Amino acid sequence: MNLLFRFQAIAEAGSVRRAAERLNITQPALSRSLAQLEKHYAQPLLERHARGVRPTGFGQRLLSTISRLARDWELAEIELASGGRLAEGLLRINAGPLWSAVALPAILVKLHQMFPNLVVEIGNRSGAAVNADLMEGRIDVSFGGMHAADMLSSQTRNPRIYPRS
Repeated sequence: MNLLFRFQAIAEAGSVRRAAERLNITQPALSRSLAQLEKHYAQPLLERHARGVRPTGFGQRLLSTISRLARDWELAEIELASGGRLAEGLLRINAGPLWSAVALPAILVKLHQMFPNLVVEIGNRSGAAVNADLMEGRIDVSFGGMHAADMLSSQTRNPRIYPRS
């Protein structure tokens, strides 16, 4: 997990040097971590260029997996720290305008009454961005319909999108 999070830090920083500074480790140590991952997966994870690095196609897929793992890790930490009460922490919701205006206010009042320590973030995105956010753990659940253009393209790729559990 440590190697994966180090790779994520490099990709986010755009360079090994900047990531090493942020992580407070030496650049050679971070380069060795990257080399271990690349050896493990038997392919390069980053493309090097004059201004730093950027993920390869496989590196992008790995980053997506790391995002999901990080969210699962975060939820596990919350559960362990709260003695098993998962209703504390952060719930990330994507909701269309109708859901945000009509259905969610009453639900959120009840949620807050039952779980006063639960923080709820609500966003309003549509289309493929929502699918990516769900898959990568940036949101936990999405409410709302799709736009007509999104329905045509998503029916061939993902006929049904279910919230992460």
